[in-house]
Order: sequence, then structure tokens, then C-alpha cells
Amino acid sequence: MDPRPAIQGAVAEYAAAVEAQSLSSLRAVYPMMTAAQAQDWEQFFKLVRDVKAQLAISRLEVGNGTAEAQVSGTYTYLNTSTQRAERQPVSFRATFRRDGERWRVLQIR
Repeated sequence: MDPRPAIQGAVAEYAAAVEAQSLSSLRAVYPMMTAAQAQDWEQFFKLVRDVKAQLAISRLEVGNGTAEAQVSGTYTYLNTSTQRAERQPVSFRATFRRDGERWRVLQIR
């Protein structure tokens, strides 16, 4: 069975959690999030509104129950301190681990 759709599903869950500005939803798909990453997201969520996250896998290598992916896209949001719409390009490498039928983010760097 091709794991790519399930891994793309995990990326879509991650994007939905960013759009919801929900740290608990981010932790559900990325349980190993570091304290520093959680703090960065909390600060970001305090400064923005109307977040849209468009993320796609540009490269994927699947191994024994794990996968490495290059994820890129954009975050678009209203910066509440400037009252301006901003667009931030995003690119990160993510490691995923199979958890039953689902894939979860193990690490983002």
C-alpha cells in the first residue's frame, strides 16, 4: 500500500492545526514537538489572525515505518500588530512515523 496519501494527510492535518491556531491540534499530529517549537507557535498565534497554511510535500523517501519529507508552501495571515496581510514562505524537513494506520510527525527541522 502506497503510504504517500496517508503522509500527505498528516501534512494536511498539520496545516489545519496551524490554520486553527491550535497548539493542542498541532501536538496531536506532532506529539514530539519541542518546548521551543511550542513556544514559537504560541507567540506566532498571539500575533496573527486568519491564518491560511498551504503545504505540500516536494520530496518523500519512505523506509521501514518512517518517512523523510521536504515540505514547502506558504503561511498567509493578518499581522495584528501592523494590521497588514502577510505571506511567509515555509520550507522544512519532516520525519514521519507510522502509528497504526496513521502517520504522525516525529520531527521538524
